[in-house]
Amino acid sequence: VWRERVLPRIVTQQVEGLSHLRLYATLFHEATLCNLLEIALFYASACEAAGDALLDLVDYCHRATTRLIAEGSPAPPSDGDQFAGQATDVAFRCALCALSILRFLSDHASTLPLSVLTRILDTNDLVCSFVYLVEKKPW
Repeated sequence: VWRERVLPRIVTQQVEGLSHLRLYATLFHEATLCNLLEIALFYASACEAAGDALLDLVDYCHRATTRLIAEGSPAPPSDGDQFAGQATDVAFRCALCALSILRFLSDHASTLPLSVLTRILDTNDLVCSFVYLVEKKPW
């Protein structure tokens, strides 16, 4: 939500010539958290301990997967707007981490709560999303 609603307002209010390093650092925090979750959820005990807290994570992964399907792989950044290229690259990397997280959740489906499985299979219908991903191959 922060990247979609707050970040565009901050970028448009930035004075030209100022460094976008602080904004990039905040975007990079999202990528760092995605990677940390990816590492932690590799283990079945972490998936089991997370319980119903995984519902929000599944929704995040669904949004990232949908964004990956819609936008595909990032285009090379233009020289004029380096920050936009960095933001697109971070979003792409987060989407790939989200796919890995969904893979680990599916590996440990027997330890997940029923509400998380319902969210994955029925509410978000991630299986159909994976079909589009296999067809588009955005990586």
